[in-house]
Amino acid sequence: MKNKNKRDLDLVKIIAYLNCDGHLYKELKGFYLSARSRDFILDFKEAVYRKFGLKGLFELGNGEGRTVIYRVLNTEVAKFLNKNGAIKGNKVLTKFDVPQWIKRRREFSRLYLAICFFCEGHKEKRSKKSSRIAINFNKWEEISDSGMGYMQSLKEMLLKFKISTGKIGKQKGNLRKDGKITKTLRFRIKTSDTDTFIKEIGWYK
Repeated sequence: MKNKNKRDLDLVKIIAYLNCDGHLYKELKGFYLSARSRDFILDFKEAVYRKFGLKGLFELGNGEGRTVIYRVLNTEVAKFLNKNGAIKGNKVLTKFDVPQWIKRRREFSRLYLAICFFCEGHKEKRSKKSSRIAINFNKWEEISDSGMGYMQSLKEMLLKFKISTGKIGKQKGNLRKDGKITKTLRFRIKTSDTDTFIKEIGWYK
C-alpha cells in the first residue's frame, strides 16, 4: 500500500471526484461518489483502495438515471481529504478553490482537469460537423464571485497545456428548495484548441 500521507496522483483523483460528482460529509464521517459511469465508479473505488486500503459499499441511487453510489465511511480518511482540499458539505453553498498543491504540479493539474471535465463538462454542437467542449458549475448567487475564482483557476490550469478558453459566463441558475438562488457559471474551450484539449487532457464523452 502507498504512503497514506503522500500527495500523489491517487489523492488528486479522489479529491477531484469529490469536488465534482462526489460528496464529503459535513460531519467528516466519510465520503461517496455518485455517477452513471461504471468505469469511473470503479476508477474511484480502486484509487481509494490503493491510497488508503479501504473498501466501501455500492448502492443504487434514486431516480431514473440509474446512478451508482460508492460510499466509504472512515472519519480519519475524511479529515485527511478535507485537510488536502476536498470540500465538505454542500459545494454549491461553499466557497472553495483548486488546492494550491494541485495547481503547482503539471501532472496533478492535468488529472484534476480531466476528472472535472468528465463530471461537469459537455459538448455543444455548433453545426453538423463541429462541436465545442464547455464546462458548467452551479454556485449560490451570494458567493458566485468565489465560483468565478474557481473557474478562473481551471482556465489558468488549462493554459499550462496551451489550451485557450472563452470568457466565464454567469447565467440564471435554479431556485433551490431552501429558497437560495444559484447561478450557472460556464466557459468553453476555444474551437481552435479542441484537438489540443483532447490530446493533453482527454475526453470521455
